[in-house]
Amino acid sequence: MNDSGLVRARAGDHQAFAALTDPYRRELQLHCYRILGQVQDAEDAVQETLLSAWRALESFEERSTLRPWLYRIATNRCLNMLRDSGRRPAAAALPASTAPEPTRYGEVLWLEHSGVTFHRNETGHLDLRAFGGASMKRTAYVADITGQAILHVLYEQLVKSGVTVYEEWFALDLVTDGERCVGVTAWDLVRGGVQGVEASAVIMATGVSGCSRAISSISSWPVPSGRRMSVKQRS
Repeated sequence: MNDSGLVRARAGDHQAFAALTDPYRRELQLHCYRILGQVQDAEDAVQETLLSAWRALESFEERSTLRPWLYRIATNRCLNMLRDSGRRPAAAALPASTAPEPTRYGEVLWLEHSGVTFHRNETGHLDLRAFGGASMKRTAYVADITGQAILHVLYEQLVKSGVTVYEEWFALDLVTDGERCVGVTAWDLVRGGVQGVEASAVIMATGVSGCSRAISSISSWPVPSGRRMSVKQRS
């Protein structure tokens, strides 16, 4: 992000603000469309998002790039529109055919069907590359933002399905009943306080360290994550 452009935008320069936000307009419109299911509603949501961002630019704390801040505003704007109209995300936002349920071998196709734009080669097939130090090309990808692309699509699908998402929460400990994990305790970073969250299944997606001896089933390359392992060890 151009710091001088941000300074000019905060000083009231509309052209500087447009230069900062125009690169994200198209993807914001797609994001809003996936939630709202109507092209015109999505365009209205983007306009209101940019207007809100313009008015709140002084409150942007620059702890991250402008992109996630705009996405947060857009998501909240879409949810408010759904709430105001008394409706759930429209069925039109779904693909013409129903996405297959994810299976052990079909996660990539399920993700692509749900909106992740994996790279394809000149023959139209999914392109693969080596990942995590592996010598074999075995991983589908989205440019250099694979994790971010998957995260955004999964978030959109959760919102569309009415699933509660705990943003800005920090997991503290697993809650166990004998040898079975039944939830977590988490700290609300925004409002403060610790709360228990009951769950029929808990997935720890924070990287792995010493995984082969601590966790029987993993799906990621062994990236060290001391916090995750300390939670597992205390349980």
